[in-house]
Amino acid sequence: MTVEMKTGEALHEAFRAALVLTGSIEAAECAVTDAIATSAPDFADDTLLVETARSAIQRRTNFSEQPAAISMLPVELRGLFLLSSTSRDCFVLRALLGLPSEACTGILNLSKDEIDEALCAALLDLPHSINSIRSLL
Repeated sequence: MTVEMKTGEALHEAFRAALVLTGSIEAAECAVTDAIATSAPDFADDTLLVETARSAIQRRTNFSEQPAAISMLPVELRGLFLLSSTSRDCFVLRALLGLPSEACTGILNLSKDEIDEALCAALLDLPHSINSIRSLL
């Protein structure tokens, strides 16, 4: 695999993560751009992904929700937007992206216990959220 392919895959993963964290294409693009500026040229490990997540969460309040962007997501991911932002963030960072607890504590400014509690809440609430969305379709 070439460096260009690895970089391309890292950028795609970062954008998808930012989209699920923000629900906004514009905010996701800005988060990836911020992360590139912060981590370039070092895309090693999860640096790009961590910096994208950090920027997406910080920028999220600057952008209004874009229902069209959320509606592009599969029903299972749309259910995330019915969770509290903390539960959604913890679920995306830990379960979907597989980031270690230490990275999540740094991104979210929460303790490991708070992250574990929010993740547990997300795991319990997500099936209900998905069912709610399916009933509307």
